[in-house]
Parts: sequence; structure tokens; C-alpha cells
Amino acid sequence: MKDLYQELARKLHGKHDAIRRLAGYRLEDVPRDLEKALEGRLVVLYFTASWCAPCVSFMETVREVAAKLRERVAFYKVDVDKNMSIANRYNVEYLPATLLLKGGEPVDRIYGIITARSLESRINRLLE
Repeated sequence: MKDLYQELARKLHGKHDAIRRLAGYRLEDVPRDLEKALEGRLVVLYFTASWCAPCVSFMETVREVAAKLRERVAFYKVDVDKNMSIANRYNVEYLPATLLLKGGEPVDRIYGIITARSLESRINRLLE
């Protein structure tokens, strides 16, 4: 019985550490000079709004993937209420929306919620 408790404690500590790492990671708001941010590497623009319940729940998934790939990919949060011009520029009509941009051009578009594994897979395909 003691071994079972120790195993459960190890698993819980592992989960706690993972959650703590994610809690410290915050998606950056889209920069004012978006053109400069788009240069060079793959960029993920996550379009959201505070009133959008699916957006709020999907934010954790985006943060999880961003924490894993932040060395290779730039992730930015775009609040459509504050940055409608960017949403219009990329023809974002539904929320949540996630755009993957390479060389400043959209190469993949995701509407709605997907799993972290699916999001990470789609991003990794573009990194190859």
C-alpha cells in the first residue's frame, strides 16, 4: 500500500511541476510592429476575445504548445476587440482562430478547438 501512495505522490508532483511551468508562460500580445515580428521564423497568431468561452478554454492548449516550441516559433495573442484591423487583414471570421504564418504569409488556418497534439503536429510539419 505504501508503494501505491508513493507512486501516486510522484505522479501528482510531476503534474504539479508541469502545471507550474505552464502557469509561468504567458502568450504575448501581438506587437505593434507586426511586420517586423513576422520576419524570419514561423509565427502563430491566436485570435481570441474575452467574451468567447471556447477561446478562453483553448488558450490553455495554445499556451501548452507555445511553452514547448517557444525557441523555434513566435506565438502571439490577438484580441479581436483591440486589434480588429489584424483580424480583417487575415479574414478571420470565426473564433477561436489560429493562423500559422511563414514568411509573413498564412500557410495554415485553424478554426475552433483542436488538441495540443494536433496543433503541435501541424506546427512541426511547417518547421521541417
